[in-house]
This record gives sequence, C-alpha cells and structure tokens, in this order.
Amino acid sequence: MGSHYTSTENVLKVIKPLFLDELTKEFDDIACSKTGNKRKKLKEFQEKLSKLRFLDPACGSGSFLITAYEELRKLEFDVIRLIYHNRTLSKSTVLSKVNVDQFYGIELGEFPARITETAMWMVDHLMNNQLEERYQGRHIRIPLEKQANIHRGDALKCEWKDVLKPRLCNYIMGNPPFIGAANMKPEQKEQTKGITGSSKLDYVSNWFVKAAEYIVLGTDIGFVSTNSITSGEQVPLLWPLLKSREIQIHFAYKSFLWGSDASKSASVTVVIIGLTKNKEISPVLYDQNSHTTCGHITPYLFASTNPLPIVVNNSAVRNTLPKLSRGSAVSDNSNYIFNEDEYMSVIKNDQTIQRSFFKQYMDGRSLLHGIRKYVLDIEDIPPIY
Repeated sequence: MGSHYTSTENVLKVIKPLFLDELTKEFDDIACSKTGNKRKKLKEFQEKLSKLRFLDPACGSGSFLITAYEELRKLEFDVIRLIYHNRTLSKSTVLSKVNVDQFYGIELGEFPARITETAMWMVDHLMNNQLEERYQGRHIRIPLEKQANIHRGDALKCEWKDVLKPRLCNYIMGNPPFIGAANMKPEQKEQTKGITGSSKLDYVSNWFVKAAEYIVLGTDIGFVSTNSITSGEQVPLLWPLLKSREIQIHFAYKSFLWGSDASKSASVTVVIIGLTKNKEISPVLYDQNSHTTCGHITPYLFASTNPLPIVVNNSAVRNTLPKLSRGSAVSDNSNYIFNEDEYMSVIKNDQTIQRSFFKQYMDGRSLLHGIRKYVLDIEDIPPIY
C-alpha cells in the first residue's frame, strides 16, 4: 500500500536513463553550439520541456512525480540562464513554462493522493522562489490555477487512457507494489490472471502488461520491480506477452538491495527495467557503478549481441531419476517449525526434548531479515513414553 517510499537516489536511477540524461545531452549540445540561432533553439527546447507529459500509475505519495518535476525545473533554469543571461527582469513569471499539470498519477489511497497534489505545489513554490531570487522578479503562481493530475482509483481496474491519452504521454515511471505470486490474496491472483493470463506471476507484472498495452511509439517506460520477473518460470510467462506488443528493454539495472526513505525499509532485491517500442535505440545495462551499451538486453538482464531464446518449463525427465513434482516446501501448517523463543522455551521446560532433535531451518524471509528458525526433525527419534 505504498509504505516503502522511494528514495531520491533510487528515483534518479529510473528517471535519468528514462529521460533526464537524454534531455540534458540535448541541452548541452545546444549550449555548446556555435551557430547564431542558439537563442531560438533554446526557446524551442524550453517549449519542448513544457509539452512533456509524465504518468506514474502507482504514485503513492508522489516521490517519482516530485523528483521528476524538480529535475525538469532545474534543467529549465539552465535554459533560462542562457536565454536571459541572468539579467534582472521585472516579471519573471513569463520565464518558466514547465508546470505541475504536466504530471499525472494513479493512486488507490485517498490520503497519499492528496499528499502528492500538495507536495507538487510545494515543490513548485520552492522552485519559483529560486527563480525569483535569481532574476529579482515576482514568480508566484497564486491563485493556484494548475495542479498535478492525480486520479484516485485502482490502477489495475481503471483505464489509463481516461487519465491521460496514450498519444499525449511521453514517459511512464514508478514503483508498483511488491507482492510475490505465493503471497498474493486469492482476489489478487484472479486479478493477475485476468491481466497477464497467469496467477503465477508477481503482482508487479500487472503494471508491465498494462503499460505495454497502453503505450504507443514515442512513450517509454521505467519501472522498479522485484527481480523475480527476470528469472525462473516467470520469464516465459511474462516476457512473450511484452514481446507480442513489440516491447523491448532499452535500459536496465541488475539486481540490487532496495533502500527507501521509510522508517522500516523494505528488505527486497529489485531490478529497474526500461521498456520502449523504439527499435533504433542502443540498450544500456547498469551494474552497480558501471554500465555497458549493448546490442540487446535479455529478459534475464544480461547483455547479448542478438535476442536469445527464453528458457521454458520442461517436465520431461532426461535421466533415470524420478520426476520432481515439488521442491522443499512447508506443508504441515508450520507445526514443526519453531522461532527462537519457542525453541528456547521447549528446551528449557521439557528435559525429555534434546537440542539434537532440532535442526536450524532457513527460508527466504529468515535469510533476508536475519531470523533464526528451527525445525523439529523426528525421523530418527524413538518414541518417548
């Protein structure tokens, strides 16, 4: 429910390769140009910035929209600086063309939706103050005639085109909810099956499929996701769906441990994936502090010269061993599993039970959170009367 607020550092990992790096390079090229029509090109570039539209279909309290707006205004400041050369103007209101109404969001909760609207106005006010200080002119947008377009509703049930028409949308970005396929509620499984065709996919896959169905050529996507959609059985379930929509990866961050600005940060390993319909791009793969430009990024997030086949599930046995129907999984309602307090209590209060009867047990949650668990191993223990 949006409890893990995305840090600015991680937002930038999404928006820089999604749009900010490209826009910054375009500005730098104009700024370094030796032609006599530089001022005209700068004004055209500023006009372009004012026409861009951004959508976060899981906006929470607005961290992506807020940071994206702030970075866009900073870039516009640089444009204005070269156009007007820091001279004093009586009305700096005319200087800025970028505004909050270029940003759209979909949010289930009423409270975070209102926070996003208010926070966008606050950032707008702060950026206007900076512009006023620089040019010594009034730049106060009061009354507040424009606002961020935050739609209150379920992003998996509403039509995104009713929030923002696809032909007007330039960039989709965000951090959709992290719920593993095994942890979804029955209604979430049904919802996922209705959107993706499979209830074995993580909840975040719904946003990928809906975004792929929504975008047209010229719209790019950048999502944070659990890394499970880039490995194992989820790859052949999700990625052919995206490929059928002529979607390809144009940038990606390999797995890294998630961090956030929440008081209790999520302990989850994530990836960042950028998608596009543009076949002329050169994909970029990021790995910690390095990056590689390559011919193709596979759904498993490694670089290759050409597209590679996806590994599909195959139950055929290729040796004399019996077919594996199920891996190691808890199927006794956890009755034989003890946490550390329960384990110590049993050892202390019942002298007939020995420590050797227990073995340390570890699952994914134990590993991520450093939790000690024990399992009662009774296979070779004689009955005690």
